[in-house]
Amino acid sequence: MNKTLEFILKKYNVNWDGKTQIIELPNSRWDSYVSLLKELDFNSGVEMGVCDGRFSQALCSANPNLKLTGVDAWKVYDGYVDYATDFLEVRAYKRAIERSNKFGFKIIKAWSLDAVKEFEDESLDFVFIDGNHDFRHVTDDVDEWSKKIKRGGIVSGHDFFKNYHEHYGVREAIPAWCDAHRIKPLFIFTKDKCPSWMYIKE
Repeated sequence: MNKTLEFILKKYNVNWDGKTQIIELPNSRWDSYVSLLKELDFNSGVEMGVCDGRFSQALCSANPNLKLTGVDAWKVYDGYVDYATDFLEVRAYKRAIERSNKFGFKIIKAWSLDAVKEFEDESLDFVFIDGNHDFRHVTDDVDEWSKKIKRGGIVSGHDFFKNYHEHYGVREAIPAWCDAHRIKPLFIFTKDKCPSWMYIKE
């Protein structure tokens, strides 16, 4: 068992049998996840899918030593249904820039699979994936971004739930990915309306 997993199991008082794939934690990404990164001394990470930068702000506020990069194209594409064009491409982007200037995180305005090429393999402590939520894009994002995470680091993301959008595939894609790569356990933060997920890279 690696040190990160051992720390997390102890922090959340989980008695894991080594077999169960999914472990639900009655906690929120807004406090428990961001504080976990600080406690682990994880100081380099990427939030992929920034929108207006609120979660980037929370990450940086909880950990002043964090070198965070926010990646987002801020572009509406065919099939996109989450936000209106004016909000995403103008107002959300402007607010993200304002927050990046105030809280000290870097922004890369690019599509996920283009931006990931700017990072060295095993150079990051964590990634939080919150981009295109269909099955194929989620799988592609985890495949590429997980390569950039150090062993013992955290691969994580948002929206582990069933949604009105028929192509919302996070809840199917992540367990399938973990099963295919023999990754256990998969932690789910269940307190938020839109749960988050994470696993530790071996």
